[in-house]
Amino acid sequence: MKSNPNWIGRYTKLLAACTFFLVFAGAMVVGTDSGLSVPDWPLSFGRFFPPMTAGVFYEHGHRVIAGVVSLMTLGALLWVWLGRKEKLVRWLALAAFLAVLVQALLGGLTVLLRLPDPVVIAHASLAQAFFATVVALAHFTSSSWEKHRGGEPLAKDRASRGLLLALVAAVYAQIVVGATMRHLGAALHFPYWIVPMDQPLAWEVKKMVLLNVAHTLLGAATVTALCLATAGRLLAKYRSVPYLRNPALLLLGALVVQVALGIATLATGIQPEVAALHVAGGAFLLGTSLVLALRGFQMLAAVSPAVEARPVPALKPAEAAS
Repeated sequence: MKSNPNWIGRYTKLLAACTFFLVFAGAMVVGTDSGLSVPDWPLSFGRFFPPMTAGVFYEHGHRVIAGVVSLMTLGALLWVWLGRKEKLVRWLALAAFLAVLVQALLGGLTVLLRLPDPVVIAHASLAQAFFATVVALAHFTSSSWEKHRGGEPLAKDRASRGLLLALVAAVYAQIVVGATMRHLGAALHFPYWIVPMDQPLAWEVKKMVLLNVAHTLLGAATVTALCLATAGRLLAKYRSVPYLRNPALLLLGALVVQVALGIATLATGIQPEVAALHVAGGAFLLGTSLVLALRGFQMLAAVSPAVEARPVPALKPAEAAS
């Protein structure tokens, strides 16, 4: 008998895809320096649809996409709270909706306050956190989650689960440092790497160099090492489990693309399109890491010692006979 389509799962996947495009559109606003092309908020020049010329195309286009995603997130919230009973799914939907509201407020403040660095960086960082929340919501409403939920753990593999947790944290931290570097203009200080830090450079320049090194060298190396270690361990131990193998392979592919985009961003002098793809690549790497971690914690969870030690009750004669 054919099962009914999982429409809520399809809807949240569509929401995740639209949010991913929103991240890219926001990065294009920054890359093209279009943040103040529209001086007012929430309307644009007092209108819903101003002439889409020059930077207005990117800034107002970003607002339109954000509005669509906000309405879709509200739809997901209502759908989940009316049709699902799982507390985790309900709270994820609520968290996503609250996050998109705060994100809209931060977006408005960036314009009204004329692009203050702390607000702009918070706006960029929350965008990625919102995307991760939507990805988690899509995961917990997916057919694959429903298929594997309630199953027995594959192993008491605390090392793998520790790597997964560290990976997600490192990828997000790298994204935040990258957003800070980009919005402060530190990416332009890459050539200063060859200058010893004890040279008489201004502190502001040294700060930019250190921030650049933290993202381009230290952060990139840490994320790369964790991706290789995590995916390598899972592929070596659980290659016969597609539920873990497939996202592990996808993680390696996403890593290769993201490193290539990072190099291309610097090589092209931070061209807007390439830099925006790099930002979107970071979101994709974060989403892939999160899905792999959620599946890993589900499949590799250690059984509680108390549960292991719990004696199996003996059957009564009547029960044994039946």
